[in-house]
Amino acid sequence: MGEIEPQLRTDRGETPGSSMARHRHHGRAAAPPARGRRVAVVATALLLVAAGGLLYLNRSRLAGGQTDLAASASGTEANGESGETASRSGIAGTASPLPVAVVRAGAVAAPDQSRSYAGVLIPHRESKLSFEQDGRVVRLAKQEGDSVQPGELLAELDQQNLDAEHDRVRSELAAAEAVLAELVAGPRQQAIQAARARVDQLAAEVELAKVDAKRQNELIPSGATSRAAFDSALFGLRAAEQRLQAAESALNELLEGTRQEQLAAQRAQRDGILAGLREIEARRRDSRIEAPFAGTIQDRMIDEGVVVTPSTPVFHLISHRIEGRFAVPPEVANRFRPGDRVTVDVRGRERFGWIDRLAPSVDRDTRTRNVFVRFSEEPDGAVGPLESSFASDGWVAGEIAKLHTPPQNVAGEAGTFWLPSSALLRGGRGLWNALVIVDADGQTLCERRSLEMLKTEGDFALVQGMLDSDEWVIADGGHRVTAGMAVLPVEQNGAVLSDAAGSERKETTR
Repeated sequence: MGEIEPQLRTDRGETPGSSMARHRHHGRAAAPPARGRRVAVVATALLLVAAGGLLYLNRSRLAGGQTDLAASASGTEANGESGETASRSGIAGTASPLPVAVVRAGAVAAPDQSRSYAGVLIPHRESKLSFEQDGRVVRLAKQEGDSVQPGELLAELDQQNLDAEHDRVRSELAAAEAVLAELVAGPRQQAIQAARARVDQLAAEVELAKVDAKRQNELIPSGATSRAAFDSALFGLRAAEQRLQAAESALNELLEGTRQEQLAAQRAQRDGILAGLREIEARRRDSRIEAPFAGTIQDRMIDEGVVVTPSTPVFHLISHRIEGRFAVPPEVANRFRPGDRVTVDVRGRERFGWIDRLAPSVDRDTRTRNVFVRFSEEPDGAVGPLESSFASDGWVAGEIAKLHTPPQNVAGEAGTFWLPSSALLRGGRGLWNALVIVDADGQTLCERRSLEMLKTEGDFALVQGMLDSDEWVIADGGHRVTAGMAVLPVEQNGAVLSDAAGSERKETTR
């Protein structure tokens, strides 16, 4: 305390005998706050000195501890390898080998792999029905959910104009058929008899004209008649003969009947009228909607009284039979053939199905190929009781379904191995570990290998990594052993493998 206070005064430029000090001492003796500040400064300085001392002592102790640790580490490093060897040898020598089940890498067959692909149930047939002509709807016979049969009437347009046109054409047809019947029957017998009588009359007139002309010709030499009378008789004979020929021709025409050309023309006229009737009937059918196949009304778009055009949909009809449509990868679709049996699952209910057909091309957007599955063994068979019960089981169009492909044995690529999942232990950084049997100085020890799991299938996993073909891998119970532990390999069939690690020791740098 006595050394610090003079030092503080020296730092401030004061000495014990200086006039400034005396002035402060005498002039400000009555100011106790100044002395309080000096006391606080002195106390702070003492605390700083004590803290510095403690820090120095702690650093000295820490340095000494590090020196001891360095020496201990040097000793451990010098004897570590020999200690590990001694420990391993001690374990191998004092403990009996632990029996473990092993499998040979590359000897495990690839498991049968079955895949599932999502799809949807769709109707086997589906149509949106509409009228083929415009008109006013007067009848709708079905509602949503109604079942229909082929040919059953569903809807009808107003047909009053068709009825009137039909009556008019029927009357024209009746007239044409009457004329045709008359032509086919030919002339009446009365007309033929009248024609014959006319011929007979003209024949008599010709005979009379011949007699008169002969008489006039005989009287000319004697002058009993004039030349004019003779000429009149001669030309009268010729006129009578012409009239007779005309009458005979008319009679022959009546006897031959109607000309074939007239019959053909009349038949053509009748056929034209019949075509008009068929057109009316076609328009009448166009004004009706009939079910094209057996199914169920999915939706009804309009009500009665609406004036529709040919493009206006009225009913949405779907067939009773359903099928599945599944988008699968092309390489999987290429394995299917029509008639192959598969399994389809809807809400946990499975049914057998048969491949019906495959899409001819791959979808550009999804890069998949559509596969269609039917649920009747016969492609065009009738809907049976099994398919009729689909709706009650929830198998209806629009439901999501899963297609289960038959199991396929797919081998891994080169450098990959199938192992039991029980042979793998979780490692670090996303890798897995397996324990491999190796030969070390005549002893069978286990060694840890890091592997990458590519995929799993049931109780097996496809791996690649620090593993060679024909090496023996502990198949189960890897948690009971550690790397470097002596084991007794036992094949899964119970045989003890005395040469599990091979007759020659394999040294592989991993």
